Amino acid sequence: MSDTWYRGEGVGVPPAKPGGWLHDFGEGVYFADSVELAKQYAELRAPTPADQRVYSVTVDLKTMKVLDLRTDARWLKYEAPMKPLLKIQQNYANAFENFVKVNKINMTEYDAVIGPEYVRGGTQMAILHKGGRTSPLAQMLRLKFQSVPLGNKTLVPSSKIPAGKLQFRGKIGPGMRFVGGTLISIAVTLLLNWLIGKVMEKVLQAHLQREMEKLQPTIDKDIKAQRLQMLNMASDGKSTYAAVRLHTLTFTTYVGAPDGQVYSADALPLLAYDGMFLSDKDESKDEGMSVEFHALTPATKRSFIVSMKVQFSQEEVDYYRAMKKEIQWYDAQMDNHLEVNDIVRLSNDRNELIKKLNDALAD
Repeated sequence: MSDTWYRGEGVGVPPAKPGGWLHDFGEGVYFADSVELAKQYAELRAPTPADQRVYSVTVDLKTMKVLDLRTDARWLKYEAPMKPLLKIQQNYANAFENFVKVNKINMTEYDAVIGPEYVRGGTQMAILHKGGRTSPLAQMLRLKFQSVPLGNKTLVPSSKIPAGKLQFRGKIGPGMRFVGGTLISIAVTLLLNWLIGKVMEKVLQAHLQREMEKLQPTIDKDIKAQRLQMLNMASDGKSTYAAVRLHTLTFTTYVGAPDGQVYSADALPLLAYDGMFLSDKDESKDEGMSVEFHALTPATKRSFIVSMKVQFSQEEVDYYRAMKKEIQWYDAQMDNHLEVNDIVRLSNDRNELIKKLNDALAD
């Protein structure tokens, strides 16, 4: 007969290592007979609802050798006097281990064990490990996994049927903005604060505006190239600042007057861009002055860092975070001693996710 069973998992949660977790029926891949029970298993593995996954799979029990405790007369007799105590997981695991020894059952002959889930209610099935590793049967069943909608009506994401946060169809980038104004307005305001007093404010403001307009395409290109890193920071809950390095060169000319005095005058400063970096805090500062000579003409160089806080739309951040966790889930499965065909399938699905993310990041 064929039955539908359910598997609850958590995104980014690797399978339990041998001996790392106390299982009722020993090491294996565990399934539940209902979505509700599988969801509880998913909640144990991933406390955050967005990271919980439930899958269904059809299992043909008649092709397997199954130790079914629901109908095994030896177990029914054995469990009767201790049934209330089996609600404690350690008691259940110890009782089953002792049951196997008393009845001299060779567990290597069995593919699976089916029995009551005394702690949470329902029925559970363990596809037993073979030789301390995930069995070929368990690997074959994983190939047939189907996503199941959870109780909160959020479809379990997969690379083939994206849903929830993964249903975003836009580009990542249009929602990016500088908090407090445009790149030019923020930079000009900060530079004015640092340079004011050197020349008339209105003249300097108009001049810096023109200088920043020349530099903006290059600066914008560099900032956009850092979108992936900025999204990583935002998805981790960190503040994100684009710190732009600028410097001004102010040339001083000296003129001799008829009275014998030498007078000096500063030209309007030339503005240059020296690159950018990312930070989780405001790095804005005046880095000081130095004197340089250009064609024997002295110039005062003054260096600055202009920091601008960057934000993306919440939809973009949610999409990136969900996509990143989904890719991490695929990576975790690769540590599960998979067969070649399983690795190929998972790798293809993972590559589709990465392509989808790259398409969203592309201009």
